[in-house]
Amino acid sequence: MSEEEAVAVAVGLDGWHHSRAELDAFPVCYTLTPALQRRADIPNAQDPIEARRRRGAAFTFDALSYVSFVRALRSNPVLPSVPFPLFSHAVKDPTPSPSPILPNHQIVIIEGLYTLLDIDPWSEATKELDVKIWVECERSIARERLIQRHLESGIEPDRQAAEQRGELILLCRSLRVTLIHDALARSRRVGYDEWRVYSRTFS
Repeated sequence: MSEEEAVAVAVGLDGWHHSRAELDAFPVCYTLTPALQRRADIPNAQDPIEARRRRGAAFTFDALSYVSFVRALRSNPVLPSVPFPLFSHAVKDPTPSPSPILPNHQIVIIEGLYTLLDIDPWSEATKELDVKIWVECERSIARERLIQRHLESGIEPDRQAAEQRGELILLCRSLRVTLIHDALARSRRVGYDEWRVYSRTFS
C-alpha cells in the first residue's frame, strides 16, 4: 500500500528530542515555560551537562514544536501535508521523516511518554487528541528494560551506573504518571472524549 492509499499513520514522540547540539546550547534553545523549568523533578534543567545526562526527560524535548505539529493536524482546511521528525538511533539525533502526513491519513496514532503530560505546553497538545490511551507496564519490567537499553546503547558503562540512572528516570516518571492519570480522570468527568486505560504486561 502506498502512502497515498494508507488511512492510518503512526508517529513517535522521540522525533521531538532536542538535538545534541541544541542541548549543548542550553539555556539558549530552551523552549519550555518558566513554570516547567522550575519544577522540582527537573533540577538544573538549563545546565547543558545535566540536559545531556538526562536526555529523554520531558525538558529535553522540543515541546513547543510538538504542540505546533498537533495543531497542524487539526488545521481547517486540512493542510496538503504535515511534516514530522523521526529519531535516528544511528546519528543519535532527530531527522526529518521522508514521508509527511497526508490528507488521506484519517487516523494519526501518536506514541510517547509525554503525550498525556498535564503540564504546559504539553497539555495544550493533549487537549487536541480525540482518544487517549494509557498503556501500563509493571515497574520491575520497565526498570529492567531501561537498564538493558542504557547498557546496549553505551549510555552507561556498567550495570550499577545503569541501575542508578534507571531508578532516577522511574522516580521522575512516577511524578508524571500522577499528572497523566489526573488529566485522564478530568477528561472522563467532563466527557471530553473516550477514556481508555489498557493495563497490559508486554514480554
